[in-house]
Amino acid sequence: MTTEDDGFPLKRLEWSPVSIDSVALFIDFEYFVYGAENERMAPPAPARLMERAAEYGSVAAAKAFGQNDVLDRYRQELRAASIEAILCTSTGGANKKNVTDFYMLDSIYQTAYTQGHIHHYILVTGDGDFASVLAYLRYRLQKNTIVMAYADSVSPELKAAANEFVELKRVAKEMWPEEEQIKLIRFVHSGQSLGKLITLTSTARVYKSGGATEDERREQIARMIQNGVFEQRVEEHGGGPIRLLYLNYSHPLVQKALGDEPPAGAAKTE
Repeated sequence: MTTEDDGFPLKRLEWSPVSIDSVALFIDFEYFVYGAENERMAPPAPARLMERAAEYGSVAAAKAFGQNDVLDRYRQELRAASIEAILCTSTGGANKKNVTDFYMLDSIYQTAYTQGHIHHYILVTGDGDFASVLAYLRYRLQKNTIVMAYADSVSPELKAAANEFVELKRVAKEMWPEEEQIKLIRFVHSGQSLGKLITLTSTARVYKSGGATEDERREQIARMIQNGVFEQRVEEHGGGPIRLLYLNYSHPLVQKALGDEPPAGAAKTE
């Protein structure tokens, strides 16, 4: 729209396309990862968050906040998705979750104050503590606010404070490649051949391969039990019952892994 002033057309100031389309993405990465893993699932790929954010416009800022233990597992994927990993540390005895929240809240406010052109704010979290900053962005600064969260673990207050709610979908965890499963089968077979008492927990703790965490190894072993590669039997040892882990020597993958090696004898003692 234009107006006339001394014969010159003047364009009325309006939001520019850059302002309307700029996006900031803030990820509570511990919620993002553990919110899926606690349900024995996996989070969607970080790149999917960027793809969803890009539907609103040009992504001017994208940050994932968390502790080293969770960020380190996904650094390569975060880098590939152009998401900045923000390590949240404290020299005091503060709760880790509170420290992460503080870093994320501080970054949101700093972005609002220094990058006024950003119009869309996307928060990946289910924590109701972020409701106040969303309400501030929405009502005081007239920003479009979006919450992305798992539907069964999101604060109602947080959802109410946002303009939009986008449900995150957990995904099924992938099985290890066959060669990794074969390595684990040989590892367990070696222990059984030495007469060791082998459990799911001890195997997940001791076996290290492929850069997986202990929780990820435990999950993979559980899936191999479901697939019939391993069996669990409750036996009496040391005056009490123990749920022991055994190979199913009739399973095709076990036979492929061991070839002509004979089945290990029953476990006796450590």
